[in-house]
Amino acid sequence: MFNGNIVGEKTFDLKVAIDFCEAKAKEENLNSDFMFVRFGNVLGSRGSVLPLFMSQIQTGGPITVTDKNMQRYFMTIPEACSLVLKTGGVGKNGFSYLLDMGEQSFDRVLNINLKGPFFLTQAAAKRMIANKKSWKSAAKRAKIEQLKMLLLGALDAQKRVLLKLNAPAKNLEKIVKALPALHAPTVNKLNDDKWYAVESVVEERLVRDLIPALTKCGATGIIELPLNKIIY
Repeated sequence: MFNGNIVGEKTFDLKVAIDFCEAKAKEENLNSDFMFVRFGNVLGSRGSVLPLFMSQIQTGGPITVTDKNMQRYFMTIPEACSLVLKTGGVGKNGFSYLLDMGEQSFDRVLNINLKGPFFLTQAAAKRMIANKKSWKSAAKRAKIEQLKMLLLGALDAQKRVLLKLNAPAKNLEKIVKALPALHAPTVNKLNDDKWYAVESVVEERLVRDLIPALTKCGATGIIELPLNKIIY
């Protein structure tokens, strides 16, 4: 039994539509299944509550929630898409599915616990707004500083990738010069003295032009890898 009194209006309307489609499919002997998936805030999506909170913080607050005991859970767009596809593969016709959002974890980009000791806003100048009571505690302050470092590292990593490649010795200098890096590319000699392994962290926006340029310089085996954190 789907109780419309304990769900939002849009969710209830969607369930009614699913029930209609399910009945219509049975009536016309169609081999189709209909279901829908509900989950928490998806970072970067149009329906995320995060932009509202950021705007409220930047104007001095308050941060509005439906209840002082509200807990909010966040996930990324790739995670949401993956779970929707998985549900389509294993779900049953006419059912609604509420995804398990897991535990509230600070070890993810902008994963926020509004009841916790701080709030991190991803503005042009990143700021962490700490609870005054928590900040007075030396132990909690140390924890906040630690979490701030990890979160800022995750934010910075969003814009960068790791490039790994093999470079022939005769073209090594040319390839290294072509590679932008945080400091300098990491270069290691391979078993074959004629080849070197090169690694460099670069801005993702540069990769489209950088890879063809590196190939032209003689680089081979180029691999592009995403980064979770960059700690300076």
